This record gives sequence, structure tokens and C-alpha cells, in this order.
Amino acid sequence: MMKKYYIETYGCEMNKSDSLDIARSFDRQGYVQVFDPAEADVVVINTCAVREHAENRIYGRLGYYRNLVKRKKENAETPPVIVLAGCLAQQRGRGIIDNFPEVSVVAGTYYFCEIPHLVEEACEKVEPVIRIDFSREKLLDKSGESLIDREAENFSVWVPIIRGCSNFCSYCIVPYLRGPEISRPSGEI
Repeated sequence: MMKKYYIETYGCEMNKSDSLDIARSFDRQGYVQVFDPAEADVVVINTCAVREHAENRIYGRLGYYRNLVKRKKENAETPPVIVLAGCLAQQRGRGIIDNFPEVSVVAGTYYFCEIPHLVEEACEKVEPVIRIDFSREKLLDKSGESLIDREAENFSVWVPIIRGCSNFCSYCIVPYLRGPEISRPSGEI
């Protein structure tokens, strides 16, 4: 039986691109995308921490998934593996698990393409997996970001030309969540 995944995306245009990378990572591992979270073996919530409204919506959805996991367990069904990815995961880290123990994987902004492997790790360990660290190698790792295999919807495709920010404005958390500015070489665009 093929495993199924579902992705919800909150926040900016970069998150939409990141969700495409996440989907491709699952597709490469033989998963099939579904559009109803109740049918999924894995639910990924790709998050935003820049806007309070988005954070509040995400916390509400985590409450929904808490109930879904509980309901499936009560009916002797296998509940989905819940993954919190992106900026909110990067910002809150272990705090997510403390408040929402139903979450099995917390994947920061440089672990999108590794999520299927993190799901496997969480299932094998039977404990949450948290990956939110930054390293120079992670910043420079472009695996999973090939422009060649990006599917165009309506003749358009997301092409991230830069990740992160190095400005550290007093009012902005983006550099802390996305890391320092790294540009795609112009020849790749």
C-alpha cells in the first residue's frame, strides 16, 4: 500500500516554493499526495512566524490535528505522523512538542527536503525528531532545489533566487529564521 502525504502551507511566497520542494521529496520516496488530511499517513504543516495572524491559524490547525490523532486512536486506526516545518518550527523548536505532543517532527527552514527521512526516523525511534540547527554546510546545500524538476502550473513556476537575509533590521525576524542571505548563481536561473 502506498503511503500518502498532505501539505498545508501558511505565509509567504517562499513557503509555497518550499512546499513544492517538500512534495517532491515525498514523491521521490514513493508517497502519493492527497488533499484530505484525514486520508494522509503524514501531514506536513509548512509554517510562518512572521505574522501573528498566521501563527494563530497554525495553532488552531494543530488543535484540529490533536483531535484527529485522538479520534483515529480511539477508532483503532493509525493516526498520521504530524510534521511542523518552516519558520514557526525554526523559532519554537522543542516548545512545539511541549505544547503539542502529537507533533512527531519539527523541521526548521533548512530541512525541507529531508522531511521524509525525518518521518522515518521519528517512526523508528517512537519519539519526536527536532531539526532546527543552522550550519554553513546546510546553508550552502542546494539538494532538492533543482529547477529542472519543478513542475510548472499554468506555465509558471516558483524560482527562489535568494534565501535568507543579512540585514537584521530591528523589527524583523527573517534573518533569525531563514539564516543569512544566500543567492542562487545567476546561471541557474
